[in-house]
Amino acid sequence: MRRFQTAMMWGQIVTKDLLGGPISAAKLNQTTASAVTACDAADGVTDGIIDDPRTCHFSATANICGAPTAPATNCLTPLEARAIDMIWDGPRNQDGQRIWFGLDPGTNLTAVNGTPPFFLGVTQFHWDEHDLNFDWHTVSIDKYPQVAQDGSRNIADVTDTFGDLDVFRRHGGKLLTFVGGNDQARRSSSAPLMPRTDLGRCSTVQAALNAMSSRSSAVLARGGRW
Repeated sequence: MRRFQTAMMWGQIVTKDLLGGPISAAKLNQTTASAVTACDAADGVTDGIIDDPRTCHFSATANICGAPTAPATNCLTPLEARAIDMIWDGPRNQDGQRIWFGLDPGTNLTAVNGTPPFFLGVTQFHWDEHDLNFDWHTVSIDKYPQVAQDGSRNIADVTDTFGDLDVFRRHGGKLLTFVGGNDQARRSSSAPLMPRTDLGRCSTVQAALNAMSSRSSAVLARGGRW
């Protein structure tokens, strides 16, 4: 919970630093549509859905105004394209190491990158810093990793709401996990890591989640430095 809610603010900080404010909804929606068009057929079916976002390597630079691939309307400036590519890539620290996952191409960029910012992201920054008056506008791209680190130190992960699932397993219970591709908060690549606190008590479930993580193209090193 803490990690992905902190990451909800990444796009806001990127656009603030690079552009002075959010990119228009029309441009964000057009770039998403362009990504879907470019990557939709990779699974062999053209249905308006990117089946596996990890295989989509579309760059927003294709939509820069004047480029041969740019759309007729709602094209991007070079800085807008850079900002969207950074949102898709996800937050990194000063060493270039990814500290959380980016938004999947094809998801709704406007939900957490529009005006105003998503309120839970703003609240999460207050929790991370233990300061109800903390102003997220004071956070730059370079300072974002420290806020994420502060969240680790101050509140850790706060979604520990379930009991021992081994009993559930012994009674024949079966648990399915699913992350929809249009959920702009829960990045699909983060799905194997999200429930580790709640489900980690069950060794069988944790082994399955670990196997999922090993197949992900963007798995973070657990316990690593922000």
